[in-house]
Amino acid sequence: MMAIRRELLAIVGGFDPWFDIGGEDWDFILQLEKHHIPIIFNGKAIVFHQVRSFTLRDYWKMGAPRARASIKYGFIVLRDAIAVIFHFISLMLFLIALLMGRLFLSFMLFTPSLLLRLRRALLEIRKGANFTRAICSHLRMYIVYIAYVVEILRHFISKFVHRATTYIKHSQK
Repeated sequence: MMAIRRELLAIVGGFDPWFDIGGEDWDFILQLEKHHIPIIFNGKAIVFHQVRSFTLRDYWKMGAPRARASIKYGFIVLRDAIAVIFHFISLMLFLIALLMGRLFLSFMLFTPSLLLRLRRALLEIRKGANFTRAICSHLRMYIVYIAYVVEILRHFISKFVHRATTYIKHSQK
């Protein structure tokens, strides 16, 4: 939960409409950091957050804002981008090796990524989360990773097409 003074909204220019399906809070925090505005955490605050179950479509929608933040902020979220690409490549290599009939190789390629996801799930379980829900939630994150890569590709392809058509129009004059 965020409590924001009106002046801060004016300083950073409000919420970016590019983050229309999520990630607006993350974008806003990165904007505050960019303007060297301190973010204060109050551990005594009590917040009620209604937890809902996410559908596969919801997980797909989580990938686009992460990709947009990587595009907008570049190096600031580089660690997140590297993690997403690591998991995505692990998943693709796993599927390729599996399709080639290399069962052992496929699991060897996928194991580091899977262990990282399961470690995060186990940390949640240790804090009292439901076992099945935590495991499924972290395995569904691979959908977020695929959506992330698709959004990055969509952005750069549309940018390339726009530049190419602009170049063609100017060269014909």
